[in-house]
Amino acid sequence: MNPYLPAFPRILLLLTLICLTACHQDNPAPEPKATSPALPKDEILLPLDSAKRAYLRETKLVAMPAPLMEPVAGKLAYDETRTARVSSPLAGRVISGLPELGTATQAGAPLLELDSPDLGQAAKEYADAQADQTLAEQAFEREKKLFRVFLDSVSAIARDSVPTGSRPAWDF
Repeated sequence: MNPYLPAFPRILLLLTLICLTACHQDNPAPEPKATSPALPKDEILLPLDSAKRAYLRETKLVAMPAPLMEPVAGKLAYDETRTARVSSPLAGRVISGLPELGTATQAGAPLLELDSPDLGQAAKEYADAQADQTLAEQAFEREKKLFRVFLDSVSAIARDSVPTGSRPAWDF
């Protein structure tokens, strides 16, 4: 049997008490700060030298009559014999050209001008494709010229290597 075993609970109790006394603080309670009087929630007070005062304007309140009828839900229907549906294959923002109501227009005439990021992207891709096609055509022409030079040199070598007047080996 271990002679130090009965002393273990005492040591554990002593260490616990030491830890607890180290955690204790003798700080006095902080003094409450002087608070300003509570303002109503719907008021803002600005100092006299505040730059925000330059943005404030005072106007007189004018009484207006209440509407005669409460707003009601409804559905707006167009006379299909007098109107036409206009749509665009591209999404975009109208930047100019809206005609006045009642203006007569010709079939196929542009009604407005759209600013569309989709159109800009399509134009960029078209320009890239044209540049790729031009490079491919130039590379093809270069390869064709090199092949012709190669064929000419091979035929010249073959022509020079066969003695004149002799029959080739493959001619039966």
